[in-house]
Amino acid sequence: MIGLQGSWDSAYAIENYNQPDGGRTLLGEAIYRYQYRKQWYLVDSLARWAQAFLETIPDLRQSDLIVPVPSSRLLTDYDPASLLVDWISQLSGIPRMNGVLSRQGLISEYSERPRETEGHMRTSQDKVVLGKRILLVDGIFCSGSTLEAACKALREGGASAVRALVFARIERGQVDHQGIHL
Repeated sequence: MIGLQGSWDSAYAIENYNQPDGGRTLLGEAIYRYQYRKQWYLVDSLARWAQAFLETIPDLRQSDLIVPVPSSRLLTDYDPASLLVDWISQLSGIPRMNGVLSRQGLISEYSERPRETEGHMRTSQDKVVLGKRILLVDGIFCSGSTLEAACKALREGGASAVRALVFARIERGQVDHQGIHL
């Protein structure tokens, strides 16, 4: 368990994305293949991994709604974040809402200035998040710019608390400004 610092109320990564030798951890490889290689059959294993993690963190379990962080890529035939949140919701019993957040412009996780972005996010359903304790779910955390943008949008939409669960965290020292592992 890795605590993540930012403007959210609390956030955790289940584990690191990389091993010390530069290779991916088992979870890092699984989330990479699921998100970027469209290996959708990994959704059950990943959702169960998340559910087991949620059981250990009461703060995250006390969420009213699970919301996926929208993908950084425009994928017309595959929405890994929404599919994963659907499965986590079924296992945890926490209701989910897909399509709450939308990206506007580029939000780069690999920026040299990790908190500065050219784009932003917005909520498309403010009434859904108003007064709710939101659990954001994202696959990979690098600079935190994506979670920061999502958190800001949800707070502007009236969320009472924003928490986050991320599967794997890349340590910035192991990635250059283009996202290439050193």
